[in-house]
Amino acid sequence: MRAKLLSPRFWSRYSCRTWAAPTPPEPPKSTLPVLNQEARDPVCGMTVNVSGAKYKSEHQGSQVYFCCAGCKQAFDRQPDKYPSSISI
Repeated sequence: MRAKLLSPRFWSRYSCRTWAAPTPPEPPKSTLPVLNQEARDPVCGMTVNVSGAKYKSEHQGSQVYFCCAGCKQAFDRQPDKYPSSISI
């Protein structure tokens, strides 16, 4: 008895590829600014969320963010005592 081979039409219809999950589309590239940026408090070194920062000062043309009123007051009294930029 001779084995009956299935036609290519069958394989194209019932191949593994038809059962695989479709690949998800790529997320759209956003042109909006990032809202969850973080900065480092120069007085105590804590990380501060920039979008929700309550205490901030301007020093040498850039914004400086603080975790609390005490750190802001200490910086405002002697801004040259603290480093001007701290990397996260």
